[in-house]
Amino acid sequence: MSLNRNIKFNTLTFIQTWIITLFFLVLVTLLSLYLINVKLIVFIQNHFIALGISNIVLSLLFSYLYLIILSQPINKLIVNSTEIARGNFQNNISSTGNQYLDKIQKMFNYMAIEMKRIKNIDLSGIINSRNKIEAILRNIVDGVIVTDTQYRILMVNTVAESLFGFTEKKAFNKNLKEFINVKQILNLFKSIRDGKQTDEITFDLRIKKNTTRKYFQASASRIYSEENEFIGIVSVIRDITKEYIADKMKSELVTMVAHELKSPLTSIYGFSDLLRDLNVRNSKVKEYSNIILNETSRLVKLVNKFLDLSKLEEGKIQIQIHPFNIDQLVDKIINTYMSFAQSKNIELRKTCSSHICFAYGDQQLIEQVIQNLLSNAIKYSPSGSNVNIDLQQKNNGIKISVIDNGYGIPEDSINKIFRKFYRVNKTEETSENGSGLGLALTKEILDQHNAKLNVSSKLGSGSVFSFTLQCSD
Repeated sequence: MSLNRNIKFNTLTFIQTWIITLFFLVLVTLLSLYLINVKLIVFIQNHFIALGISNIVLSLLFSYLYLIILSQPINKLIVNSTEIARGNFQNNISSTGNQYLDKIQKMFNYMAIEMKRIKNIDLSGIINSRNKIEAILRNIVDGVIVTDTQYRILMVNTVAESLFGFTEKKAFNKNLKEFINVKQILNLFKSIRDGKQTDEITFDLRIKKNTTRKYFQASASRIYSEENEFIGIVSVIRDITKEYIADKMKSELVTMVAHELKSPLTSIYGFSDLLRDLNVRNSKVKEYSNIILNETSRLVKLVNKFLDLSKLEEGKIQIQIHPFNIDQLVDKIINTYMSFAQSKNIELRKTCSSHICFAYGDQQLIEQVIQNLLSNAIKYSPSGSNVNIDLQQKNNGIKISVIDNGYGIPEDSINKIFRKFYRVNKTEETSENGSGLGLALTKEILDQHNAKLNVSSKLGSGSVFSFTLQCSD
């Protein structure tokens, strides 16, 4: 294609040059007729045909020479420009000696230098890097919002879109205030723009999807260009609901532990101080000593339950799984708590199916579970009521149920009774106080056995706590 253009150019140039040269030669010949004598004119007239032919030959010769001189630098320019178009930016065009062609030559050389620079930039690498960064930002678990220095939104990832209920497409290049009305976030962006390099806040937000309140931590910092120019603000928003609730529970736990320890310690301290009085009667000494002993026992049980629960949660207690006789274990526990039940005029009994298999689990821990459930059943049942432990073998499992017809549990408290130190509000019928750790410990032990603790209760009618253990082969 380039060769055909070359031939066409050379042909047109040759014809134009020949016509111009012929025109000047004819003009010179006509002017000479006025300057020479008549004889010469007669000679020219007699030899006009020969003279015309010589003029044509001379014009062709001059045109050909001119074409050679002009076409060489033009052809060189065409060849070099073709190489540049093919991506060979090392090929520089040398000077032609013609001021007009040299201007074109300089422009081509400059173009080659710029094309080489652009090639070295590696645009594909830049595009790939940008795509990777965008993919990371869009799939990160935290919300990300990027604005310019005028709070115009430049980028919002999917987490932030879901959190605040708008899309990047809709918000692009629009003011942040139009889409976010959380005062703390707006103040955070303002503090960064006003001069702070980085800043951090914590705020709560009610999510529209399920109307639950969640807690977030937002941090922001300035964005600088390569020339160290402040060009924007980036903010990362992290969901800290779990951490917030955990910290709150820790604070509540410390408060509850302090409260639970304070009550028995106050009694121990007070009655110990009374015993120092030498005038105290012997009957009172025995009474005060019993109070101190009971409160100390209560304190020891509380501390032991708390330590056992902590060890189980941290995996510091090794579960010793082995077959054991659950029927005999229940008989042993009933005998232990019989006097406690009789003191409250409560009938304690056991029912079971005709055949009971050996259970599979940690006997000591399962004993603690049944003791906790039975103790609560007796404690929160009125005088004259019944408490029953029922054993039923079904398929390859044995179901253990502790059934009472006591005061029952309010419906709104059933899901809370397994929390540490949670206690149902006292009713008019009972003044019993528990540690608030028994059911939490019970549930943790059964979780370690992959057994679920089921609860059914009706206020004023009683409760049923049950769980199932695997039968041993």
